[in-house]
Amino acid sequence: MSNSPNSFPEISVLIPFKDAADWLEECLDSILDQTFADFEVIGIDDHSTDQSREIFEHYIKKDARFFLFQNPGNGIIPALEFAFSRSKGKMITRMDADDTMPERRLELMNNRLKRCDLRTVVTGKVLYFSEHEVSPGYLDYQSWLNDINMHGDQYANIYRECVIASPNWLTYRENIELVGGFGSLSYPEDYDLAIKWYEKGVKFEAIQDLTLYWREHPGRISRNSNSYSQKAFFELKINAF
Repeated sequence: MSNSPNSFPEISVLIPFKDAADWLEECLDSILDQTFADFEVIGIDDHSTDQSREIFEHYIKKDARFFLFQNPGNGIIPALEFAFSRSKGKMITRMDADDTMPERRLELMNNRLKRCDLRTVVTGKVLYFSEHEVSPGYLDYQSWLNDINMHGDQYANIYRECVIASPNWLTYRENIELVGGFGSLSYPEDYDLAIKWYEKGVKFEAIQDLTLYWREHPGRISRNSNSYSQKAFFELKINAF
C-alpha cells in the first residue's frame, strides 16, 4: 500500500456510487493525484450491478486511505448518511463517481477553509465536460453558478436554483451535524443542504480556481430520476419559503 491512513485525517471524501464502472476509475485517479495527501475516501456502493465495487476494491488494495461499505439503505441520502457516520475527517467533501477533481482542489479548499470561520462552506468554479456536446442549458447553469459564487451572491439567489454543485464544496463536519446530518435531507438533497445551511447562517466562500470537472452524460441521475425533476425542486422551494 502506498499510503498509511491518518487516524483522524484532515479531509474525508464521501463518494456514493451505483453502476459507475464507466467513470469510477477516472474519478478515483483524480483523487489519488491530489497535491494534498491528508485525506480518506469513503466509498458507499448503492447496490451496483456492474463492476463498480470491484474497481473500488482495487484502490483499497493499493492505498490504505480508501474504505468501502455497502449502502444499508437505497439511494444517495442514506448512502451519504452512512458514509458520514464512518468518516473521521475534520472536514467533509463529497464527490460523484462520474466527475473528477483538478489536482489542487483539496489543497486550495483546505487552505481557504482554515482561514475562515467555523460556519463556512468553501466552493470554487465548475466546468462541464462530455464525450459529446454539453447542452446549452448546462452551459448556462455553469456560467450562472460560477458568476454568483465569484461575486458572493449565493444567498441572494437561493430560491432560484441550487447555488452550489453537490460534489464541489468543503466544510467542517460540524456544519453537516448542524443541519441534522445527511439523513435529515430531502431530494434534491444538494439543494436542500444549501437551503438548510442558509437557514442556519452558514456562509459560502468561493475561491477563484476551477475545483470540479462536472461530467455531462445521458445516464446522470439528475437527468433520469424524479427526485431531481423540476417538480421536486419546486416543491422544495415552496416548503422552504
